[in-house]
Amino acid sequence: MKYDRKHPLLLSNSHPITNLIIRHHHSHQAHAGILATLNAIRQRYWPINGKTRMKTIIRQCITCFRARPKIPEYPMGNLPKPRITLTRPFLTTGIDYCRPFFIKERRFRNIKKIKCYVAVFICLSTKAVHLELVSDLTTNAFLAALRRFFARRGKAMDIYSYNGSNFVCANREMKGMYQIIMSETHNKIIKHHLADDRINWHFIPPRAPHFGGIWEVAVKYFKTHTLKLLKNTLLTYELLTFTTCLTEIEAILNSRPLTLLSSDPTDLTALTPAHFLTGDSLTSMPERDFSETKAGRLSSWQQIKQIKQHFWARWHKEYLNELTVRQKWHHPQTIKVTEGRLVVVKEDNLPPLFWPLGRIDGIHPVADGTTRVLTVKTAHGTYRRAMKKVAPLPIDDT
Repeated sequence: MKYDRKHPLLLSNSHPITNLIIRHHHSHQAHAGILATLNAIRQRYWPINGKTRMKTIIRQCITCFRARPKIPEYPMGNLPKPRITLTRPFLTTGIDYCRPFFIKERRFRNIKKIKCYVAVFICLSTKAVHLELVSDLTTNAFLAALRRFFARRGKAMDIYSYNGSNFVCANREMKGMYQIIMSETHNKIIKHHLADDRINWHFIPPRAPHFGGIWEVAVKYFKTHTLKLLKNTLLTYELLTFTTCLTEIEAILNSRPLTLLSSDPTDLTALTPAHFLTGDSLTSMPERDFSETKAGRLSSWQQIKQIKQHFWARWHKEYLNELTVRQKWHHPQTIKVTEGRLVVVKEDNLPPLFWPLGRIDGIHPVADGTTRVLTVKTAHGTYRRAMKKVAPLPIDDT
C-alpha cells in the first residue's frame, strides 16, 4: 500500500476545507451515495466522524435533492364545518366530473359514438349522491345540469369543487347575474332575499385532489359500478337506457351504509344517505322535537318527523364520531416553510429533475395554524399550490 493510504491526512469534522473536499469527491463520483463518497475520500484523507458529516453535506446537495425531492409533511387537519353540521341534504355540495362515456345516437344499429360525461354531486354532511348526465365539458352544459340538480334536490348554499374551467366560468356567470339583478332592483326586500339566497362557490387549490377526497371517493364508487354493469355496452341517451342506469346506480350509492350496524338487537338496519333523502322536504321549516315522545301520542305526520329525527340522532352518535379518526398524516412537518424560500414545484407529467424552481410568495395558514396552501412565484408566473406539490430546497436549512 502507498504511504498516503497507510497514513491518511486527518480532517477536522467542522472545518470548511473538509466540506469542500467532501463536495468535490461527491461531485466527482457522479453524486454517489454516502458510503461510496466516504470510500473515495479515504483513499487520501481520514475525516473524523466522517459518516455523519457525509450525511449532512450530501443532504444539502441540490442535484441529489432535485433527483429525489422531499415533500413536507403536515398533520391531518380538522374536518370543515359543513362536514359536521346538521343541515338538510345537499345544502352544502361537492361537485366533480367523471370519466367520459360513449353512447349511441339511435336505439337501433348505429356505428357512430358520442362522448358524454357524468356530473357527480355529493352532500358534504350526509354523503348522499346525485348523478347528472352532461353532454360536454362546456359551461352551458354544466349550468343546465346544475339547474336540474337544484330543481330536484333544492338549491345549495355552498358549492365546493376543483378549479375546472367550466366551474370557474359558471361561478363567474352566476356572480355577474347576481350583480345585474342587485343593480337593477330597487326594492330592499327583494335585495335582502337575493342576498340570503346567494350561492357561495369554494375552490380547492389547483392540482390538489386530496383536498376534495369526499367527491373523489364518490367518483371511484361510481366507476366501480359502471365498469361492472356496462362493460363495453353502448347505450342511448333516451329513457330506459343510460339515464335509467345512472338512476339505479345513484340509488345503490345512496343505499350504502354510513356506519356499522347498531348494537341494539332490535335495530337491523344501518344508517344510509337514503334515510335523509326520503325523510326531509326540500323546503323544511323549524319543527318540534318528537324524538322522546311516545308513538301513541303522535299523529301520522309527527311519527314521520320522529323517524327523521331518529336518523339525525344516529348520525350524531354513530357516523359523526367516526369522522374524528385520523387515517394518515399524524405527525407535523419538519421542514421550515417561510416566505422567500426557494422551492421545487412538483409537476405530474415531468421527471423530478425537470420540475421548475420557484420562490414562496405567500403563505395561507388555516384556522388551526397549519399551512397547507402556498403562493409560489416561478419564471412563468405566480401560482397557488398545495403544500404537497412543493419541495423546499435544503440550502436554507440551518
